[in-house]
Amino acid sequence: DEGLVGISGGLLTAVDPAVGGGTTYTWSSEFTMTSYLVPLAVGDFDRVERGLVEGILVRDYIDPDIDPPLLEDLDRVPEALEWMISVFGTYPFEAYGTLALDTDFGGALETQTMSTHGPSALGMPVLVHELAHQWFGNSVSVGDWSDIWLNEGFATYAEWLWIEHDRGRALYDAVTASMFDAYRQLPAPGSPRPDDLFNGGVYVGGASVLHALRVEVGDGAFFEILRSWAAEQAYANGTTDEFVELVNRVVGRDLSVFLDLWLAGDGPAYVPLP
Repeated sequence: DEGLVGISGGLLTAVDPAVGGGTTYTWSSEFTMTSYLVPLAVGDFDRVERGLVEGILVRDYIDPDIDPPLLEDLDRVPEALEWMISVFGTYPFEAYGTLALDTDFGGALETQTMSTHGPSALGMPVLVHELAHQWFGNSVSVGDWSDIWLNEGFATYAEWLWIEHDRGRALYDAVTASMFDAYRQLPAPGSPRPDDLFNGGVYVGGASVLHALRVEVGDGAFFEILRSWAAEQAYANGTTDEFVELVNRVVGRDLSVFLDLWLAGDGPAYVPLP
């Protein structure tokens, strides 16, 4: 209808008068987009242009009723995108941005090229989490829902990496130590129950697995693993077994038992990490 904006994923390619009144908004993406990741909204939104980051268009659509102080961290998303490209490799899509709704649905969703956020989920941790999903979850999708830690654990670990980047290694160490204590009380990240896929173990436990792997193999190999996973599985599906195979190849030794212990939630790997 007149005065409303139609929003979806990819790039806005046309805005035309609609037959009978109103406006038709046409969006297009050259990349595969699974159904649960399609952003879709119609309403009164302001478009905020944030320029190009490494050639990637960054733009937000914001409900004007959201209290402005809640939107302050959106100014840092281009900075976070530039940093994330340096860590994870080439951004896998043609655009990025935030769809900020004045409807609190309890969090955010990593909808492709335009993450969807309620007003209580516009702080940097959630903004970084959903941005990381563009690599881990959207471009590299799970082969089976039992491997969901490959989405949520990676995105949660990106939050911890952002803390290290933005506020220093000491705080990162404090966060990982605190989260390790939580991890020991949570379900195993590698085998969530079908009726409890998105439990805390998948998020915090999955990120703790990655921290443990970083400690075990060192930063050089670890960040090569992350970049290789994002590049080699791009626009396809990935499984835990494939991730373990990649780790073994990059590191040059068999870490299958090490990772199995962490993912299964039992065994000698349950020790405090440096």
